[in-house]
Amino acid sequence: MEVEAKGRKNNVYLSQKIFTYISHREAYNRIGVNGTSYLVGLPAAIGARLILRKELRDVGLLFPESFHPPYSLKN
Repeated sequence: MEVEAKGRKNNVYLSQKIFTYISHREAYNRIGVNGTSYLVGLPAAIGARLILRKELRDVGLLFPESFHPPYSLKN
């Protein structure tokens, strides 16, 4: 998974790329699924859990970094 953000801050152009990678073995050792399922399914599972617990009432496109404190499936 790759995320790229570009923009200006204090009148300076910034660009940031973040790559996420997990091997199938590491994902399986963590939660018993392959790497693809881990990277694609985990964010959806967290979102569904927040909605079901009525902790998420906003609508539209929401960014994970906007949640305070950061959410964890260990909760």
